[in-house]
Amino acid sequence: MKRRFLVVLCGMFALALLVCAGLVADGLARLHPERADPSRPSAPPKREVRTLALVSEGCGLMVDVQDTAGAPLVARVVLEIALPRPDEQEIYVAEAGEDGVARFSEMPCSPITLTAQKEGFVSTPRFDETTKESPHIVVVMRAGRRVHGTVRDVDGAPIAGAEVGRNHRAGLGSSVTGADGGYSVWVEDDPLTFLHASAHGYSAEIEGAPEPPEERIDFVLTPIHPVRVWCAGLADETCEGIGLLCTTPWDPIYGDTCVFDSDSREMECRCPIGEVAVRGGGRTVLVAADATEAWLDFRDTGVVTGRVLREGVPARCAASLLRLPLALEDLPRGGLVEAGAACDAEGRFEIDGVVAGDWQALVRNGQRERLLLARHVRAGERVDLGDIEITGGAAIEGVVVDGLTGAPAPFETVIATRVPGPGERRIVKISEVDEDAAFRVAGLPGGTWSLITPLAPQNAIQVVLRDDQVVTGVEVPTSDDTSLVENGFTLTQGERGTLVVGDVTPDGPAGRAGLEAGERVTGVRLAGVELDPMMSRWVLGAWDGPGVTLLVEGEAGPEAVPLEW
Repeated sequence: MKRRFLVVLCGMFALALLVCAGLVADGLARLHPERADPSRPSAPPKREVRTLALVSEGCGLMVDVQDTAGAPLVARVVLEIALPRPDEQEIYVAEAGEDGVARFSEMPCSPITLTAQKEGFVSTPRFDETTKESPHIVVVMRAGRRVHGTVRDVDGAPIAGAEVGRNHRAGLGSSVTGADGGYSVWVEDDPLTFLHASAHGYSAEIEGAPEPPEERIDFVLTPIHPVRVWCAGLADETCEGIGLLCTTPWDPIYGDTCVFDSDSREMECRCPIGEVAVRGGGRTVLVAADATEAWLDFRDTGVVTGRVLREGVPARCAASLLRLPLALEDLPRGGLVEAGAACDAEGRFEIDGVVAGDWQALVRNGQRERLLLARHVRAGERVDLGDIEITGGAAIEGVVVDGLTGAPAPFETVIATRVPGPGERRIVKISEVDEDAAFRVAGLPGGTWSLITPLAPQNAIQVVLRDDQVVTGVEVPTSDDTSLVENGFTLTQGERGTLVVGDVTPDGPAGRAGLEAGERVTGVRLAGVELDPMMSRWVLGAWDGPGVTLLVEGEAGPEAVPLEW
């Protein structure tokens, strides 16, 4: 018990340290700024864009659209097929009739993103790699509700053409505002659904979807500070393939991701108003409040190359390098350092601008991927990873469960970390969890892997993998139920994710305090402070300290049930 309490306390201390480190990062960035070189041109020359040919043979696809009970639905099915240029795609549309089946008879044999559309329902998008065997895909749609509102600027004027959409928890789907700034969009009836609004020249604000009967969310967007970024030392001095983030100077982690425009060959950042920091690829630069251009210096960096094969044949692919921050001096450069490139027709990739440090490489071909052991890259060094067979690699499959109730926990995140052996470096793989609480961490090298959810590092699950082995049935908890066991009661999951009291041991601490089965939990009070639902769950599943009071729904309002430790 004491050990677990110390683990959580250390975790909270680490979080506080990160906040403090943000202030230190500001100082480091100011002491060692990487300013633009005024002798360089304001715009680099254009260069020829290499494109990759799609597989030309035709494929067929059959899609079954169903509701949660398995009944067929009449719906519109949309397929998006990415073309070699990242900003281009082909759209295919088919209607599912009374039998709920939509058929696509002729389409390129390429990876697709599939979305079903029907008034009153919400579909989570599916990514699939189509083949010549005419695959059969089942799409389940959930009943939704309509949310409406307006998007305005800070002066109250409506913003036309703003896009309001749902997050990944409820699938794709969006609405574009009219002249009055109004929008209307369908969302899944889920308390974890969020809407976001964005418009050209404005920052995005994220809010939670309201609980019924309230069906309205109004957004207020603030103007942004646009910044074009160039990368000295890279091809044509553009920043293609470098993941960049624009933040406030004191915050090295949270900000807006910069986007590379393949037509203009420019990296465009939507920054906060005022002085900002552009971070990425292991570099950072301060940008004055009135500046609209910035330079990052990659002139003293390494290069990583390799060739990707699929069953011995050169494969279309995308390759990326990732390095986690290793020390405090990494924080000004952002929480993650990433770079990437596409493979050419021979399966070869070349990633330049690689700053000195330990890097892990990930290569993808459709849904297949492979993560390589970390390699150290020195300044100015050229590292060749050789031939990489995309079919290799082990995988871990399983579900994420709520540690308090045992119910499936969809839309979480699983972090898998390989425990390094002698002379090896630690590598990390992150996997998103789908609407069924399922996850798959694929393309892994063999070894011992530790799996956690971000808010429950103390509940790590270890899995030992052999090369090319697939381990299934792994359960990763979001927390544990130690506090419930100590106090003699259980919790179940009610409607809309609420917590309901299950069994209560009469002579246990909670039973003696008057807790009864069937009562609805409204929150938790810690040291006299009432917490929101998310923090309440975290405290019940991770906190082993004193001062916790359970709040349950009563006739005259919340009733307090003190818990013991």
